Amino acid sequence: MIARAKTDVATKETASHEAAWFCSPDEFPRREEPACAASSEGPAPADRVRSAAHDKGPAVQAPWFERRLRRQRDFQALREQGVSRAHPLLVLRTTPNKLAYSRFGFAISRRIARRAVVRNKLRRRLQDLVRRAPVQGGWDMLFIARTAAPTATFDELQQALANVMERAKVLTPPDGTGGE
Repeated sequence: MIARAKTDVATKETASHEAAWFCSPDEFPRREEPACAASSEGPAPADRVRSAAHDKGPAVQAPWFERRLRRQRDFQALREQGVSRAHPLLVLRTTPNKLAYSRFGFAISRRIARRAVVRNKLRRRLQDLVRRAPVQGGWDMLFIARTAAPTATFDELQQALANVMERAKVLTPPDGTGGE
């Protein structure tokens, strides 16, 4: 019975190529080789590759991944030497750094929200708000979420973040001078 089914399938006519979803290999010419693959020079040497954070200039804007606090000693320095500004939704600890750009860290404890999904959502919201904020360069900032933060709306978090950043004097002034 299985052999008979196979012969029935093989004897049926196949659909024409005109109704096919994808093109045959002969319809379109092959893509040209990318310029970097055709070059015999190879990749650029490592000494010529530099990020925007290493360039000198008045308005250095490092990529977001370079602006995150990662090392334990940076977090520890903020906890020990940082100046704190509190709001019912979050706490901001700041300390000056010797860089041309500001760096940010986020602390959302398991005590705030047991589920990782909730903690990650709150962290992503805070990161998005900080990316949008006109922050002066030269600061390390640690945002510590409080118990009410996971249930707050995006607008409430935005107001809280603006409040603590204004009180910490880390926002760029409206006149754009960048100083106090």
